[in-house]
Amino acid sequence: MKRREAFRILTIVVIFGVAGTILVHWIGSLGPVKDEGLDRHAELAHRMEPFEKHLREYVGILEKSSDQSSARRPKAIRGGVVTVRLGDVVFGERVLPADYSISPVFLGLNGDLAAQSPSDVGTLVLINCEQRLFGEWLRNGSHAGNAYHAHCVLTAVDLKTATRLATTELDGPTPAAPNGRNGDTYGGNVNDADIAKWIAGLNHPR
Repeated sequence: MKRREAFRILTIVVIFGVAGTILVHWIGSLGPVKDEGLDRHAELAHRMEPFEKHLREYVGILEKSSDQSSARRPKAIRGGVVTVRLGDVVFGERVLPADYSISPVFLGLNGDLAAQSPSDVGTLVLINCEQRLFGEWLRNGSHAGNAYHAHCVLTAVDLKTATRLATTELDGPTPAAPNGRNGDTYGGNVNDADIAKWIAGLNHPR
């Protein structure tokens, strides 16, 4: 009886051992588990790295750019586009990142509009955003909070001449009302796709 019980236990152990070995080999055959979000971030960082080395040059051109046009009469842009973002403004103060940075928005542009390398850059697009007061929430006649939404000014600047070629303003989504309690609400950022759409709509006889 004891031998039969011992044999049964041994059989179960062997079965689980074999099953475990098979499972380990199967998982190993699948390769390392990839985080698609991290992979995408790494890809964007790799593609922007060459342009980040020229960021100081781009900032110098943007800061000395002269206003030669308006949104109603934009001039044609030339060369490849790179987007440069200035740190957001909240409550009238600029928050981190407080400096300029290369924005990945231009990497989503279709066709040959996006610069493929620093030597290909002909136009810079400055993205300057801030959170603006949209309105005030009232509850029973009393102040219940403020509503803010994102407001961005986009400016296309010629790399060689530092001339402003075109400009426009975009607003983010309307903030939702507070959910049963007092407090400030925010409507979210301006969509990158809307920024890319404006850039794509510029006159680009490349």
